Amino acid sequence: MSTINEELAKLSELNKVHYYWTPLSLIRDSDTTTLEHVARITRSMCMQIEHISQEEFDRCLLICKRQKVTIGGNYSPYHRVVKKGAQASDRGDDWIAEINLFLEKCVKFKRMAEIGEVEISCIMLDSERYARNWSQESEAQRENNKAIQQNLDVIHTIAVALFPNAKIIWYGRGMQMNHETGIWRSSSHWTQKEITQVMTCSLYTLDEMPQMVRILEKTIEEGKRLGIHEVSPYISLGASYQYIDGKLVFVFEYKYDPGFSKDMGIRVHRDWKSVKTPVFYPGPFDPRVPDWGLHFIEYVTGANLND
Repeated sequence: MSTINEELAKLSELNKVHYYWTPLSLIRDSDTTTLEHVARITRSMCMQIEHISQEEFDRCLLICKRQKVTIGGNYSPYHRVVKKGAQASDRGDDWIAEINLFLEKCVKFKRMAEIGEVEISCIMLDSERYARNWSQESEAQRENNKAIQQNLDVIHTIAVALFPNAKIIWYGRGMQMNHETGIWRSSSHWTQKEITQVMTCSLYTLDEMPQMVRILEKTIEEGKRLGIHEVSPYISLGASYQYIDGKLVFVFEYKYDPGFSKDMGIRVHRDWKSVKTPVFYPGPFDPRVPDWGLHFIEYVTGANLND
């Protein structure tokens, strides 16, 4: 990692704050040099609310203080207790336990930040447990969509109450194209009626840049229709969606020209004014993505060409 750290040390901080899903392996590494560079360059320190311990939080807190950055928190509601295949309308014990767990973990996270006197500026939420019905022909389909909206809004309301000054970013609140039909439509993990501060979209195939541009611009357009004027794209570096045996799968170890990552850095910081706080997924130096650091260096280099 020493060579990577030498390259990271040469990079200036990004003009726009970037958040990310942090692999616990990076936080738990006894050598915090790489984590410190990530915090300085992205201007944030992100942690998984579900899993962060007091010791790990304190390690991150020291970096926050040194680098003068704020905290971002990640959480995946309805993926901890509620089982796969559960109906959105099920308000049984699992649903109640899921809500209580979210509340418990967030209260603990908030208390650690308050004691450490550091600001939590962003909460990133990802819930892919439920899928909307595109057809609204039956009462059951309409009720399913209503239940999804209620479930997601309960989580959002708790997050806003606990973190009133934080930006709440939900994954999957933007546009995508069906590759078989060419039809554009919204992500299936929300109904477009939920409380939403920021639109999001997945820019996960950077070597198909024209398509990435279309996804973001379609999401910006949809946001304007809904009265939402900010977009936080989720950006994948060194990993990508690919078709394998006719199925679309996410490939964590994907080889492509790092110049595409540099191009994305240029575009995010030059072309899209509505993009304020991009999000990296997979997160910094995720062990599943061996080339993440290489692509990150190129992305930041491209971004800083605009300064």
